[in-house]
Amino acid sequence: MNLLNLWTLRQTKTFKSQLEKFLKKYYKKDVKGKEKFLSLFRDFLYQLTLNPNIPNSKLEPAPKGSLEENEELRKYYFNLPNYKGSSSQGRLIYKVNRQKKEIVLICIYTHNEFEKRPPDKDLKRFLSD
Repeated sequence: MNLLNLWTLRQTKTFKSQLEKFLKKYYKKDVKGKEKFLSLFRDFLYQLTLNPNIPNSKLEPAPKGSLEENEELRKYYFNLPNYKGSSSQGRLIYKVNRQKKEIVLICIYTHNEFEKRPPDKDLKRFLSD
């Protein structure tokens, strides 16, 4: 595989703190569950470096004026290890810049926290971070 074809990954400051809170909330006392989640998360990140249009992801409408011409917003759906119901339905929103071949991790949450997604005003703030 030619490494020059890989996509660059980065995360916003907000995403980094969201992920820390997410792990504390769902896996504070479940070390094995946390290890499973982190393993799945690393695999997800690796898959993104190969292709941002991974299975279980779809285009997501962006808040007005928050993206540049070559950018799109995507939502990835995943299941949290050791959870059932709406708490198990994880979501991750990321931005794709096709011109720069860059992927930016924007926010992570569960269906239990937001039925659809965080409000546009929050997404807009996350995107500008």
